[in-house]
Amino acid sequence: MKKALAESEERWMRLNADLQNLQRRGQKEREQARRLAVRDVVRALLPVIDNLERAIGTTVANDDPVLSGVRMVCDGIPRALAESGVSVVAPLGGLFDSRFHEAIASEVRADVAPGTVLAVREKGYVLADLLIRPARVVVAAEPAPVEGSA
Repeated sequence: MKKALAESEERWMRLNADLQNLQRRGQKEREQARRLAVRDVVRALLPVIDNLERAIGTTVANDDPVLSGVRMVCDGIPRALAESGVSVVAPLGGLFDSRFHEAIASEVRADVAPGTVLAVREKGYVLADLLIRPARVVVAAEPAPVEGSA
């Protein structure tokens, strides 16, 4: 009887552990599915966000009420993205990081260290550790050595 009870307790403990593992795995899978859904929605909205920012950058008249409305929308976008766990990668002045940046051009500059981000052409976006889109940047290049100098 004691042996049967011990076997039942052991079986119950194993089943309980299996259940807890299953619950943890299910939670991880649900979280991953949520993150991928957020990534896909943000990825689909990025061209719209870029175009709104370009519209603000190219408009001359500052007193235009339409421009004011577009600015309000653009100001609210980072807050809405942050609520979903998305952050902006805008590395102006920082060092180039291939994990989060895509170099689309380089410019020879003697006044800054090689690898410094000189301009951000498109902002990048990350969701925790999941890259949605790399920041597209212009990077400082090292000046070419002058011939004849030792």
